[in-house]
Amino acid sequence: MSMASPAKVWTVDMLQSLPDDGNRYEIIGGELFVTPAPTITHERAARRLGKLLDSYAEAELAQVEVFALLSDIEKDKHNLVQPDVLVIDWSRGADQSKWPPMSSLLLAAEVLSPSTAKRDRTLKRDLYLSEGVEYWIVDPKARAIERWLRGTKAPAVITGMLTWKPAGAKRALVIDVPELFEPPKF
Repeated sequence: MSMASPAKVWTVDMLQSLPDDGNRYEIIGGELFVTPAPTITHERAARRLGKLLDSYAEAELAQVEVFALLSDIEKDKHNLVQPDVLVIDWSRGADQSKWPPMSSLLLAAEVLSPSTAKRDRTLKRDLYLSEGVEYWIVDPKARAIERWLRGTKAPAVITGMLTWKPAGAKRALVIDVPELFEPPKF
């Protein structure tokens, strides 16, 4: 849901002056967006993906860190997003005491929700790709991951095994996509 009027162009400073009301706010192209709390399916997929990426990064990648929580990732004064899962390459020179600029991301992943699907598939995709960030759209309903790379016109839609091997890694991470969406086995 968009909260901005056509005449108002939001900046990161304006966003950061809002009171903390528990909502998730992002700015894309100067437009303010508010997102309701995620579903359990959404959070489960984000948490599982984050755990897989984190284990892999710790074993394979130097100066790389994974987060699966709300984070403020800024491109410029009119663009601040909160990816569901992000992989930061600290070797790109960012200050490790605060969220880095978008250009420091190796990977950003968004888990689709009905309220965010259109924005995730258009505005956010374009924003990440403009910075050379690999972008995954995790779709629990389709049980698939759409993998976007800079310069591509369409994603690779993966419903089986996703293989990811960023520069500097000796071995690839292989993700069983169907397993990512399975309910817990207690």
